[in-house]
Amino acid sequence: MPAVWIQYGRLRPFSFSELQGEGDDAGKMQSMRGGRKQLHVRIMIPLEKKFIPESCFALLFIEKPEIPDRIRRVADERGLTEKYETHISVVVTRNARKLREVISKSGDPEKLKEEIKSLFVGFSWEFSLTDEYFLQEKFYSQKELQEDGHLDLPEHTRRTIIQKVELPDIKIFYKKLSDLLNVPMGVPVPHVTLFSWSDHTPLMMRGIGISSEDDFENYSRGKL
Repeated sequence: MPAVWIQYGRLRPFSFSELQGEGDDAGKMQSMRGGRKQLHVRIMIPLEKKFIPESCFALLFIEKPEIPDRIRRVADERGLTEKYETHISVVVTRNARKLREVISKSGDPEKLKEEIKSLFVGFSWEFSLTDEYFLQEKFYSQKELQEDGHLDLPEHTRRTIIQKVELPDIKIFYKKLSDLLNVPMGVPVPHVTLFSWSDHTPLMMRGIGISSEDDFENYSRGKL
């Protein structure tokens, strides 16, 4: 019977060859330091994979990560609120909008939507948390809000503190998604939003949709 890697109450089978430096996944479990192999990455799996047909958002719900005291201090100093649930956004905002546009022009929208969902849930979406944290900020213009269908929202600013995540499946997923839709898609920077803020009070708990590496760089206000 294979051994089991346990993290946050989730189980993932693995072989002892991974610990011994053999097999395809050995690199996920080991690092070279001073000529010795050491465990350094905890591979986890999502609690839930959720595809939302109406918005075409695709989310991976995960256990809440432990947050270092130094990050909590920064959040407190800047008035950010801790998120009560945590997820990794696979498809959101701009990419979700592109999916909706393609689906609306399809001869069989429901079938295409189901194919996208099947593609998404078909991946295991194993991930690992990094020790990289960033402050992000974005201004939402009236034009962008209207394009997303938020006709009743005023222009506003949002700030977040995020933790980067290693998510190997995401590039493969977007390659397959682009092939399925026959349109280019930006690949987002995988992350978890830990804290949030907005100058529009009803949106204090909302994150910032990051649909590409360019988005990440444009919204970044520095590494913490």
